[in-house]
Amino acid sequence: ANDAGDRVTPAIVALNGAEWEIGLPAKSGQASSKAIIKYNKRLMNCDFTEEDVNFVENASSCRIQNDDKLVYEFETNETKLYSNPDNIATKIYSKLYTIASHSVQNEGDLKLVLAAPLHWSSASRERLVKCAELAGFDVLQVISEPAAALLAYNIDDSPDDINVLVYRLGGSTCDASIIKVSGGFMSVQKNIFRNDLGGQCLTKDLADYIAQEFRQKWKLDPQESRRAMAKLLNHADNCKHVLSTLSSAHVFIESLLDGVDWSQNVTRARFENIISSKISLYVEPAREIIESFEGKISKIVLC
Repeated sequence: ANDAGDRVTPAIVALNGAEWEIGLPAKSGQASSKAIIKYNKRLMNCDFTEEDVNFVENASSCRIQNDDKLVYEFETNETKLYSNPDNIATKIYSKLYTIASHSVQNEGDLKLVLAAPLHWSSASRERLVKCAELAGFDVLQVISEPAAALLAYNIDDSPDDINVLVYRLGGSTCDASIIKVSGGFMSVQKNIFRNDLGGQCLTKDLADYIAQEFRQKWKLDPQESRRAMAKLLNHADNCKHVLSTLSSAHVFIESLLDGVDWSQNVTRARFENIISSKISLYVEPAREIIESFEGKISKIVLC
């Protein structure tokens, strides 16, 4: 677990003055920080597109130069600083290394198996390995994300040959894969990848709903303020995670806009109603891959 006791550390990096913040501190300070990088992983793919660059730049608060090499440009109070996706990834792995080192007696025991997107090339995976090794990890192997999901549920130990549907919904992407498991070996039968669907779409819908409620009561529009929307998105994301296990969540945002605080309860039923129009879009990759696959699917893994 990290400093906050969570098992998940957000892959967000912020530059606060001359100090780098990684994980929860960076996520919590999104509203006040002028230099934040989110979704850096998309640009670790050697085959990234201009669409990926625009997506990361819009989600972050820095400029991205994409001339000979891709470079992040941060503006501080004193000067401009520059970095790149590899350096940012190394900082994230360094944070994870620090967290992991607190759980072992000998840092030499920190061996790592990396999970990479299924569609990534060998060169992209090698970039991840180098960043993790620079952070101090001993990388044993790189496996695909669907394979990691099957290992987590011990499905690779199945005595019979089976086909497993693995549906992964990430922060900004989702994919559906059919993996054949045979005698401990895994082989990909089919894969559908979407880079326009992710959990951040659901977070945005919830944030827009809260903004609408605030606007109706106070006649102030948080959507006109970048700082207010950063606060809204952060609290909406936390609310979304709470609603995954509880039937309701409380949202309190201090000084959302013009010094006005906002307090609201959101039920799971309300959240499901807010995102109901999007559900069919998220189901489509799974439906498409099932309809095009001729074999029998024995198990389904959601991750």
